[in-house]
Amino acid sequence: MRHPALTVLFASLLLNWSHASHLVAGDAVFSRDGKRIYVIAQVPLKPEGKSYSERDYKPAVEEIDCEAKTIRTILTTEYLRGIACTHENKIFCTTESALHSFDPITGTLTKIRDAAAGTGFWRVAYDPKSKALFVTTDGKTDPLFMLKQSDEWVPVRMRRHPYPSCLVFAANGDLFFAAYGDLWHGEIQNDEGYFSLAAYRYAPLATLETANTTPAEIGVSDIGVAGDAIYVQLARMGGSGDGWLAQLARPRRKRLAGSACRRTKLAFIMFFVGSIGSSPTVGPKNCG
Repeated sequence: MRHPALTVLFASLLLNWSHASHLVAGDAVFSRDGKRIYVIAQVPLKPEGKSYSERDYKPAVEEIDCEAKTIRTILTTEYLRGIACTHENKIFCTTESALHSFDPITGTLTKIRDAAAGTGFWRVAYDPKSKALFVTTDGKTDPLFMLKQSDEWVPVRMRRHPYPSCLVFAANGDLFFAAYGDLWHGEIQNDEGYFSLAAYRYAPLATLETANTTPAEIGVSDIGVAGDAIYVQLARMGGSGDGWLAQLARPRRKRLAGSACRRTKLAFIMFFVGSIGSSPTVGPKNCG
């Protein structure tokens, strides 16, 4: 797991957001009133006189009180992967094998649902618009699920690019996530009787390479949305190493149709090739 200080710093940059309760900054989440941050961490039990590799670690959630400027460590019984907070100030966490609710007062994890056989859970995100939880998995067939009620577990269809990570919902339902190290923007749709993800690559931020060594590839690892800005943490895609924070302008919301032809007044340049030896004819064609 990444060092928790990186996530704490990333989350702390966004404390002035008036809708902080809807923000997930990687492995951290704000409380409903925005006064606390809950960060997934691993805390050393025997740090004195020990090297990093020799220390004993315990899974925990660190509660940051933004007003008192204090940190309270809440030990947990399992290693956590994702954390989210709802409009009712209920906190949910994912482990590799299950989705849990989390009580920060007692540190109790209560299992809600097990992952399907042969798959594991990754992150969990809360959509304040639909009031539903979304969980990413490592399954190739169904990488994303929605939990709208405690007993309603619905797969979300995602075609062609089934590897979303670090999902973040804005208050209006806009969805931001990482895929292949790049930043994507979209929304959850329910136009055809089933739920699906419609999105496009908003910013190609990944630096990809191959070599006969460990490639130093960098990509989006955490996302936060605050007002008109998007904050992303870029980190090593495999292995350890440095990363950085970036700020981007938030895209304008637009209708993302399920078909390749979006219902907007965009002009496309169409190329018509005639018989052999003729030159291509270029002309505009509106998408109706």
